[in-house]
Amino acid sequence: MTESQPDVTQGDGERTVSLRHVAKTYGETTVLSLDELELRFGEVTGLVGENGAGKSTLLGILSGMVAPDPGSEIEIAGEPLTTGSPMASKAAGVAMVSQEFPLVNQLSVAENLCLGMRPEGARRFGYDARAVAREAQRMLDGVGLDVSPAAVVSTLSVPARQMLEIAKAVGRPSRLLVLDEPTSALGPVEADKVIAIARRHAAEGGAVLFVGHRLEEVREASDRILVLRNGRKVDEMPVAEASDDRLIRSMVGRDLFHAVAEQHEGAVEKKVVFAASRLEAPGVGPVDLTVHEGEILGIAGLMGAGRSRLVHTLFGGIQATGGSMTLGGRKYAPRTPKDAVDHGVALVPEDRKLQSIVPGSPVRWNVTLPTLQRIGHGGVFGPAAEKRRARTLLDLTKVRLSAMEQPVRSLSGGNQQRVVFSRWFGVEPQLLILDEPTRGVDVGAKADIYDLIEGAAENGVAVIVVSSELDELFGLADRIAVLRKGRIEAVLDRSEFSKEVIMRSATGVEVAS
Repeated sequence: MTESQPDVTQGDGERTVSLRHVAKTYGETTVLSLDELELRFGEVTGLVGENGAGKSTLLGILSGMVAPDPGSEIEIAGEPLTTGSPMASKAAGVAMVSQEFPLVNQLSVAENLCLGMRPEGARRFGYDARAVAREAQRMLDGVGLDVSPAAVVSTLSVPARQMLEIAKAVGRPSRLLVLDEPTSALGPVEADKVIAIARRHAAEGGAVLFVGHRLEEVREASDRILVLRNGRKVDEMPVAEASDDRLIRSMVGRDLFHAVAEQHEGAVEKKVVFAASRLEAPGVGPVDLTVHEGEILGIAGLMGAGRSRLVHTLFGGIQATGGSMTLGGRKYAPRTPKDAVDHGVALVPEDRKLQSIVPGSPVRWNVTLPTLQRIGHGGVFGPAAEKRRARTLLDLTKVRLSAMEQPVRSLSGGNQQRVVFSRWFGVEPQLLILDEPTRGVDVGAKADIYDLIEGAAENGVAVIVVSSELDELFGLADRIAVLRKGRIEAVLDRSEFSKEVIMRSATGVEVAS
């Protein structure tokens, strides 16, 4: 590569990223105030905290996207960092993997990976497509991502886009690798790859800041863990001392009372709400599936197993090509998502920013959008009725906001997800489908979302939960269906839940007798 390459090997005494008196204030509100913080070369430092704890502000300052208050000092290997400049951060060797996927969807994989750089061996003048493809393949191989360099990014799945973002960061030389929720869209196998990438970068002499909500993964990746709360560092510990209880207590300032409500008993003995028989769609099937009244059915599987394709088929976003479905004992064959909603089916998709919310629109609109026709009379409704409807649903899901007219993108990830739940609870669904419902939310928001899911089931709603977190499925589900290559390999009752059995089914490895 012809771009400048930061030297990750430093002399003794200069093997840290040092932050002193780093603060950020908006008006009269201080969102970050760090007296001192150190990230060490050769080490993975974990960072945890609730949404609003100051993590995003800290990452924004390190990446140059946010300018800190005057007096803030940051040094990388003894060299002062010019803050408030993405170019300066990049030149200093800061590589950032964002959970927002800042990719250009209309460009190819190779073009995204090589954007802003000249691949090694490229022609001096003009665009050298072969050199770009060659360099992109090297970067893809570095993270084990099996996609074509020529593929258009918009055609990739959410997990593949996450791995592409990681490939873009680790494929270029860096001193500090910042990983912001790098596994939130990934299954366990792919998450293990990311953890290995972080450990490898540290072993090669770089510093790594690993930000996550999955405490088990943060522990597995890290040598040391920092906890932020209300913009301040409130705890720091070696990973051996980072128990769930200590981390959660430090993050929220109290013991987490409970993560999920008690499980339903006898759900599978109730009436069938939804059934699929020999269902087929592109990349799916044949699939046989039933969900009962008040039951939470979990769906597990590796990246590419067809989990999202399956639920979008149930929701009418992907057309079924074979088999049949019933809902409430009647034939169900949605041609569009609107058909599904009209029949009482709701879907919370895995990528809320691309598939669910209207970011620049008010929270109120985002809540009432699918049920406007139910608010008025004779096709006419007034703003007052809409506001009352939105307020009722927002109160139900405990959304924290300043005003219903504020843009939904101004809310935290956890509150955006609560808004999405508010919208679909307004549909009063028979079947509620949740695809990665706690992706990118903090531990406090997770507990609230789990309560919402349990509450829906207790009210008789049939619930399908797709999740890459097996512990989440173990806590929520009455049964778990394991998907592999678009087909269901196994369906497990609670007494049969086992990570080993699920992973063997997901990978096609026979369970030892």
